[in-house]
Amino acid sequence: MKRVHWVSLLLMVSALSAWYFLAEPSAPIEIEKAASPKPISPTSKAPVQSVAAPVVEQKQQEQVELSEQFGLVASAYAAELETPSYSKPLLASDLNTAEFVPQQVPIEGGGSVAIVPNKYRFSFPESIQAELVVTGISLSEVSVSVRNEWTGEDLWQQAIQAQDGRWLIDIKPGKDWDGQLELAVDFQARSEQQTLRTGIEYSQPVAWVLAVDDSFGEGADLVIPLKLDVLVAGDYRVRAQLFTDGGQPLAALVQEKKLSQGKQTIDMKAYKSVLQQYGGDFVLKALVVEKRPSKPGDLTRYGASKAAEFLVPAFAIGQLSDDPPVVTDEEQQRLEFLKQMSNAR
Repeated sequence: MKRVHWVSLLLMVSALSAWYFLAEPSAPIEIEKAASPKPISPTSKAPVQSVAAPVVEQKQQEQVELSEQFGLVASAYAAELETPSYSKPLLASDLNTAEFVPQQVPIEGGGSVAIVPNKYRFSFPESIQAELVVTGISLSEVSVSVRNEWTGEDLWQQAIQAQDGRWLIDIKPGKDWDGQLELAVDFQARSEQQTLRTGIEYSQPVAWVLAVDDSFGEGADLVIPLKLDVLVAGDYRVRAQLFTDGGQPLAALVQEKKLSQGKQTIDMKAYKSVLQQYGGDFVLKALVVEKRPSKPGDLTRYGASKAAEFLVPAFAIGQLSDDPPVVTDEEQQRLEFLKQMSNAR
């Protein structure tokens, strides 16, 4: 489900407000009077009719429609506030957002070629795995190269051969590979030399997710302590997805915390309502560890996880309270503004 987050809501509100206050009816048509009255001949045009009434009616209709739009935004924002920002419902449509989306490149004369990495972001020491997907054309003299997009340095190059009809790419990285990389494939097709390029990201981890500790209840939240080994101190954001042990998506979790170097813990929290009264074991996966830039010009750095997923033992959800999520003064004021605009006529 594509949820309406407060940033997109605020942008929509700004646009609607600007339209509401700035859109005005066209200026009335002015009719210049003649110097002296002249009789109207039978072929003369009829007097110009006033357009004020239709313009007023149009403006009123536009105000009604705008109020209805504000009402929809207010309802969506109110629903957004029913769960805290750190724990949102997760549906199947929200999954696989980090997967690489390949683009088929058509070849003159027919056929297409695409580079398909198995993901976009890699972390040392994992190898870069991809496939050159070829449709309706034969290739020869195929070679793969890697270049650092920041420095322009050529990092790796090697010829490859098809294996059982598939062009598989498996690149062992260097210890100093870090940042935005360009993956390029050179090949011959219909006696013409061609090159296909795509971008990936390779990082030296600034932190490692080691394990999850015993979960516990805190108010209306199920708290899942995440144990990390932080290599570079700084401001971190950790995102994860929570599933049932049967694979049903439950919650998208996010937490931010300033972490020192060494062994640290960050508490991921799942709000009671998103757990859907589930009584079995949970699975935490799709972890993304981000270190925020410490100063302007710095880049976001990434961590990695020692495991693709972690088991979270079952917890008695009934022990959690029914406390509503905390709404900040700013969020409440924004909601009240939307409600007022929806009632404006």
